[in-house]
Amino acid sequence: MEKPSSLLAKSMDFYYAQQAGTRTADGDDYDSSSIVEGGDTTDGDTGSGGFFDAGDHVKFIKPQAQALYELAAGFESSPDGYGGSSDELFDQLLHGAKFLTSLLEGQANGEMIVQVGDGGKDHAAWGSAAEGDGTIFQGKMADYSEIAGLVAATLFKIAKIIKNNDVPVPAGYPSPEEMVSAGQEFLKGAEGDTDFSGSTKGTGPTAGFYDNYGTSHDEMLVAYVESYEATGNDADYEKAVAMFKNNPDKLEVSGYAWD
Repeated sequence: MEKPSSLLAKSMDFYYAQQAGTRTADGDDYDSSSIVEGGDTTDGDTGSGGFFDAGDHVKFIKPQAQALYELAAGFESSPDGYGGSSDELFDQLLHGAKFLTSLLEGQANGEMIVQVGDGGKDHAAWGSAAEGDGTIFQGKMADYSEIAGLVAATLFKIAKIIKNNDVPVPAGYPSPEEMVSAGQEFLKGAEGDTDFSGSTKGTGPTAGFYDNYGTSHDEMLVAYVESYEATGNDADYEKAVAMFKNNPDKLEVSGYAWD
């Protein structure tokens, strides 16, 4: 039977295989031509990079941010568990952070990219990643507070790990400070949803793919906690405490709508 550390090391291959755009160094064994940017072939355009979803050629932001958060949290709780593959894990976190911070590029104040690629078109056809749709869908962060809050939490978590482990940040990738700055912008945008109702199920470009069945209180609570741990901001700590005390019935995850 293989050791858990060996299995975790092998799991990195799946992350590399799902990378889109310019890949991190250890991913050179994989095809590098997959949607390097929102549907065309010029690396660095809006929507470039990130990860595809479960073999699809769409970049769904919510599950992508959740996967990166869990990857970072797993390392944080048990850094020795990855054995000699921690550098590969850092590659994934940096690749993901670069994409998540780019969701603000070219957007009007208070807006973000909420999805790259049309899920319906993708699921209705066969083709290579290079033939992916790559359509950019935008939305107000206040209308997608569960996505913006989760992205904020993930960036805060990754920034802390990269900084605390003295991970070298290659040129073209966001520094921990830049990750935190972007995370704060996502958090501020999400707070525009004053009752944290999140996106309305069944509407908008993300409809039918990872719908938000509850409110965004759970994502916002985690975002406030991660912001406090990354920055020491007492105001966010107080918001987290108030969120926890005042919304016990809403801090429950009922699940995703797997398509």
